Amino acid sequence: MNIARPEGVARYKDVHALLLSWENGDERMYDELEKLQVTLEDFYHYSVELWKIPQDEPTTQLNQRLHQFKTAWAKRDSLLLVYYAGHGKVNNSRHNEWMRTTKSDSPTVEWNHLQAVFVSDLLSDLFIILDCCHAGSAIQEYKQRQFGAVDVLTACGFESTTPVFGEHCFTRNLVHQLRDDYTIEQTTEYIHAKLLQRLNSYVPLGGSGPRVSAIRFPLRGTKDNHTIRLICIPRLAVVAEGRTVPLLAGTRKRPSNIEQRGSTESAEQESGLPTIKRVVSKQDSDLCNLLVEAMQFENQYTRINSIRPVFSQTFQWIFNEDSGTGFTDWLKCEEKIYWITGKPGSGKSTMMKMIVDHPSTQNLLKPWAASRELHLVSHFFWMKGSMGQQSLFGFYRSLIIQMLLQWPELATVAANFLHDKAHIRVERDALTRKLSLPVYNALFKNLAAHYGTSHCLFIILDSLDECDDDDRLIFDFLDDVSVLKGVKVCVSSRPSRIFMFHILHKNHSHLRLQDLTRGDIEVFVHTMLNTSRSYAKFAQDDRVAARDLELDIVMKAAGVFLWVSLVVHRLLRFLDDGSSISDLRAAIHDDPPDLNALYYRMLSSIPAPSRTSASVILSMVRASQSLVYGTESLVYGTDTKTAEPLLTTIGLSISYMARADPRMVFETKLEPFSAEELQDLENYCDNQLHHSINKFLIADTRMERAGIQYELPGRLISFTHQSAREFLEQGEVSNWFMEHGDPNLDAKLLLLESAVIQIKRTSLDTMNVSTHEAVYHFPCWSLLDQAMRSAANVRPENVPKMVEILNELDSVMSAHIQKWSNNSISGHWSRLLPLGSLKLEDWADNFLALAVNYNVLEYVRHKLQFDDAAIEKSGRPLLDYATRSDFSSSVLVGMASLLLDHGADPNDTFAGESILERFLTFWQGSDHKRDILDSDYTRSVLSLLDRLEETAYRRQRDVLLSLNRRRFINTCFSLLRTVRDIILEIF
Repeated sequence: MNIARPEGVARYKDVHALLLSWENGDERMYDELEKLQVTLEDFYHYSVELWKIPQDEPTTQLNQRLHQFKTAWAKRDSLLLVYYAGHGKVNNSRHNEWMRTTKSDSPTVEWNHLQAVFVSDLLSDLFIILDCCHAGSAIQEYKQRQFGAVDVLTACGFESTTPVFGEHCFTRNLVHQLRDDYTIEQTTEYIHAKLLQRLNSYVPLGGSGPRVSAIRFPLRGTKDNHTIRLICIPRLAVVAEGRTVPLLAGTRKRPSNIEQRGSTESAEQESGLPTIKRVVSKQDSDLCNLLVEAMQFENQYTRINSIRPVFSQTFQWIFNEDSGTGFTDWLKCEEKIYWITGKPGSGKSTMMKMIVDHPSTQNLLKPWAASRELHLVSHFFWMKGSMGQQSLFGFYRSLIIQMLLQWPELATVAANFLHDKAHIRVERDALTRKLSLPVYNALFKNLAAHYGTSHCLFIILDSLDECDDDDRLIFDFLDDVSVLKGVKVCVSSRPSRIFMFHILHKNHSHLRLQDLTRGDIEVFVHTMLNTSRSYAKFAQDDRVAARDLELDIVMKAAGVFLWVSLVVHRLLRFLDDGSSISDLRAAIHDDPPDLNALYYRMLSSIPAPSRTSASVILSMVRASQSLVYGTESLVYGTDTKTAEPLLTTIGLSISYMARADPRMVFETKLEPFSAEELQDLENYCDNQLHHSINKFLIADTRMERAGIQYELPGRLISFTHQSAREFLEQGEVSNWFMEHGDPNLDAKLLLLESAVIQIKRTSLDTMNVSTHEAVYHFPCWSLLDQAMRSAANVRPENVPKMVEILNELDSVMSAHIQKWSNNSISGHWSRLLPLGSLKLEDWADNFLALAVNYNVLEYVRHKLQFDDAAIEKSGRPLLDYATRSDFSSSVLVGMASLLLDHGADPNDTFAGESILERFLTFWQGSDHKRDILDSDYTRSVLSLLDRLEETAYRRQRDVLLSLNRRRFINTCFSLLRTVRDIILEIF
C-alpha cells in the first residue's frame, strides 16, 4: 500500500492547526508545543495558533474556542488539526480527562464530550492528536459518513502513561518525524508507523521497563474512503540542487537557515498567487544563511507572538469593500501608504497581527501583485522590548532578514553592496564589523530597489510611536518607500500630533480605529458577560435591561478595547462574588471613561493590607525595567542596549525571601532547586500578584534568546499593556508609592541578591562542553548579567553589602564553571565573556576587569582603595575596558576618570596600540550619534578626551622619544582632533 507519495499533490487548499496546553501549566510541555508550532509553520506553511486553556471555567472557554475555530476554518477542502499536550487521566466514566497539573484540585476538562460536539456536522477533515497519559480513552467511533474524515493519534492507550518531556516524549518524536519527511505526502497511517519505529528504539534506563506505543484510530470515515494526508503547502517553491527548500515567508519565530538538500521533485503550488520556481545556487544559499545569522537579534519575534489573537470575528470588517475604510481598494491599487491610527488600547497591534496572518490580505493584493511574486514582511515596534524591538536598527535588520529568506538571490546583492559601499566583508561566521544605522538604511533601499518587475514587497509596520529613534528618520523611510516601485506599506501608530500632521500633509489613506470598533465591542461585551451564568439568566429574563447595560459600557468605552476588557473582567469578578445587576450598573456608572483615570481607580481599589506588597512588586518591576541589560549584551558582535526585564516569577519570590532574610544570599548552598520548590515559588508569586497588583502585571510572557539556549525558570513578569506602564511612570503616581512603599527598599539590591541566589540554585548536571558552542549553554549567563547591572545601581548606603555579594558571586561562578566544564576552563571564568569572542589567555581577565566592563563604579572604587596595585593588572589594561566596554556602546566616562585618578596610563599598550589610540580609533570608526544627542554625556566625553590628552602627554614628556615614537604621538593627537570634530559636528 502506498502510504507516502513523493510526488503527491496537496489534498487541501489550507490547513489550520489549534495547539492546546494549559494556562500556567507545565512549561516543559509548552516548549515542545512551540517546536511543533515552528515545524508546522516553517516546514508545512500551515496556519497555527497556540492557545492556553484558562484555569477558570476551562470547559466553557475551550468549548467556545473550539466553536470559533470550527466556524472560521471548517470547509470541505480544508484540514483541521487539533493537538493537545498536557496531563491526562481516565475518569469514572472511562473518558479522557485533561488536567492542568496532577494534583487533586487541578482544573479539568472532559475531552470526549467536547470532541463529540466538535466532530458533529464537521465539513472538513479533522486530525486529532493527543499527547497525554491514558489518551487512548478518547477513542470513540462516529458512524456518520457524509461529512469529513476524522482520525485520532494518541501517545498511548487508555491504560498507559507517557513521558511529558525529554528525548522520548511523543511530541518531540513527532516533530522529528514531520521535519524528516516534510517533502513527501504522509498519511496518518504512515506517520503512525514511523512513530512506532522511533519509539520502539527507546531502551529504558537499565535495559528494562515499560515501552509506550502510540495508537492511531480512524474515528469517522467518508463516502469516498479517502485518508487524511499531511503535505507542505508551498508559499514559494524554491529548488536547490533539485529539491524544494521551505522559505520562512513571514515567519514569526527565529528563522531557520536555508539548507542544501538531496533531490526530489517540488510540489505544485495551489494558492492563487503565481507559482514561481527557480534554482537557488549553493553560493546564494550559503551567503543568505551567513547574512541572516549575522543580522538576527534577541527577541526578534517576541512582540508579535505576545499579541493575542482577535476575539471571534473582531476587525473582519476591514476586509469588506463596503466598510468605508478604503482599505481593500488600497490593497488592490498602486497607492503606497495606508495609515491606521488609534487611541491607546484600541486594538491597533491586534489588527496589524490579523492583517499579517489573514489569508484575505494576500488575496486582495493579487490585483496589485499581478504576475509578480509577492513578499510580505512585518515589524512590530515595542517600547518595552530590546533595542532591536525599539529602534530602526532592529527594524531594518528585521525587514532585510525577511527579504533575504524569501529572495535568497538578494544575498549576493547585499554582500556586494556592503563590500563596495561600506567596506564590510561577509566572513564565515559574521560581518567584519558592525553596521551603522545609515548603512542599514542604505542596504534596505538598495535591496528594495530590486522589487518592481518580477517581485513586489508588502510591508506591515506596527506601533511607530514606540520607536525610540527620531521621528524624522521614520518619515525619511516612508518618503523613500513612496518612490520605490513595487513596494507598499501599511503602518499603525497612536494619533500623535506629528503623525497626524504627516498623514494629512502627505494625503495618505488612513482610518481612526476607535471610530470603527463599536460593533466589535458590542459583540465582545455581550459574549463575555454571558459567560457568567447569573448574567445569562438576567439577560434571558430581561433582554431590554441587559441590552441597555451592555450599551452603557459600549458608549463609555469610546472605541478603546482595553478599557472595555478591564471593565468587563472586573464586572465578571463582581458577578462571581455574588454582586447583583444593580451593583453592576453602579460600577459602570462610577468607572471613569478615561483609561488613566480607570487605572488610578484600580490602583486605589487595592485593599489596604495588600498595598505595601503591591508597592514592593511594582518597585521591583520598575527597577528591573530601568536596567539596561539583556542576554543579547553578552553575545559578541550584537547590539548591547536592551530594555527587556529579566524579572521572573521565581526571581520575584526569591526577592521577597531575601528582603525578609538579609543573610540568605550568603547562606544559600550550591544545590539545584527541586521541582517542588520551583512550584512553591511560582505559587507564592501568583498569590502575591493576585492579591495586590494583577490588574497591571501579567506573568506569562516567554523570552526568546539569541544564541543562549537556557531559559530562566519561571515566567517573565511584564505589564499588561504599554498604557499601564506609562500610567505608573507618571509623576503623580509616585505619591502613591511614597505613601504605601517602604522608604528603605533598595530594589536594585534585591534584584542582585535574587540573581545570585538563583545562580547558586542552578542545576549544572546536564551541561555538555564537548562542542565549541557549548559556552552558550551555560545556564547562568542571564542571571549574571542581571546581577552585575543591578550591582552598578544600588543605593550608596548598601555599597558595602553589594561588594560582599559580588565577592560571593565571583566564588560561586568559579565553582560552577569548573564543575560544568569538568575543570577544562583555564584562567578566570570571565574570559568566556562576551560570548563568542575570540580571546587569548594573555588578556588576563579577572573579576575586577568584569566590574569595570559593567561599570560597577563603587565596587571598583572600593577595591582600588584597599589595593592600589590592582590598577597594574597584566594583559588588557583596566582603562581599555572602560573606554571600549564589551557590554555598552557608550564610553564609561566615570569609570575611566576613576581609573585615571588611581594612576591608569593612556600610553599603556595592548594588541600593539596604546589605550588612547585604541579609544580614538574606536570612536572614529563607530556610529555614536544616539549617544552624542545626550548633551550631558557629550560634555563628559569631551572632558574625558581633554584629560586623556593631558595625561598621555605628561606621561611621555620626560621620556627620550625616537622619531617613530614622535610620529606615533602625533598620530594619536591627530586622531584626537578628528574625534573631537566628529562629536562637535553631530552635537
